[in-house]
Amino acid sequence: PYCKYSKLLLDELVKVNEFKKSFGYSLTIAQVNTSTELDLTKKIKIEGTPSLRFIKKEVFSSEFESERNATYVLKFILKELGFKSVN
Repeated sequence: PYCKYSKLLLDELVKVNEFKKSFGYSLTIAQVNTSTELDLTKKIKIEGTPSLRFIKKEVFSSEFESERNATYVLKFILKELGFKSVN
């Protein structure tokens, strides 16, 4: 990541990555270089950076639109995985 916002988000995603090991789901957190991965950027509808997307079975599912911290990212992931009571 090049901009300060991407770097800050990356720090939060490192925390999420440590916690996700307890999910019991196969879950990959990846970053996309939107300057070189043009086809993928278009496929998953990245219009600005930093962006967070949830992708199910290689298809864009939803975009994260909340505070950029580990707690809110984890809540987003759990909701996308189908957990009902995520507060």
